Amino acid sequence: MLELVKARSLSKTFENRHQTVHALNDVDLTVYEGECVAIVGESGCGKSTLARILVGLEQPTHGEASIGGLAVASPRPDVRRRIARLCQMVFQDPYASLNPRMRIGSIIDEPLRIHHAGDADRRRRRVFQLLETVHLPSDCVDQYPHQLSGGQRQRVGIARALALSPKVLIADEPVSALDVSIQAQILNLLNDLKRSLSLTLLLVSHDLQVVRWISNRVVVMYQGRIVESGATKTIFENPVHPYTRILLNAAPRIGVPPQIADIPIPYGD
Repeated sequence: MLELVKARSLSKTFENRHQTVHALNDVDLTVYEGECVAIVGESGCGKSTLARILVGLEQPTHGEASIGGLAVASPRPDVRRRIARLCQMVFQDPYASLNPRMRIGSIIDEPLRIHHAGDADRRRRRVFQLLETVHLPSDCVDQYPHQLSGGQRQRVGIARALALSPKVLIADEPVSALDVSIQAQILNLLNDLKRSLSLTLLLVSHDLQVVRWISNRVVVMYQGRIVESGATKTIFENPVHPYTRILLNAAPRIGVPPQIADIPIPYGD
């Protein structure tokens, strides 16, 4: 199997006047082509820091990360551009991640412009194609983020992330800011996109019901370290590490949430 995402001995330390925070401690991770790997753990365990390092938004204190064999921390602009085409991120807060002064069409078009992906007409056609892909009406193209609902804004974020046809999508708590019914629609969308576009998905989540439904493999983090990883079924049915058992026991209800499986993906929210 092709290794698309790799982290070796990643550590990240944040310093301030009062304390030193070890967000990551010697983390190793490999994600293979076509997988959906979920990273789970309590708030502050380092899962979002790991995701941000993998996509190049944070630099590790020690260790290295690569996407498609390319070093994420490479200083070479050509390498960083190639990585941007290979790997994109969907953020937790769909409103904060979109420029409120830009129209939706321009937001989705931005990575295409930056990477010189065709002339204006070709890029515009791609924008409308992406709106259709994420089940948004074409008239959204001239609207601003504040004119859309939370679910619609997250669809815009997904469309922007897909603009360059990446192989890897890193989603950091992509539904935690949304209403429950809208969460189901966005998760259905991500799951369908994974299949139809042959995406490799790295999902950061604290919701174990979501993780059990959508992921092939689970990575459990605690205090900046990976304490357990394995096939989703194995982790849920036979957890080994005490912290994993605590997480599972603390979940209000473990199982495939029927509302996720049953709700179709409509246009709109």
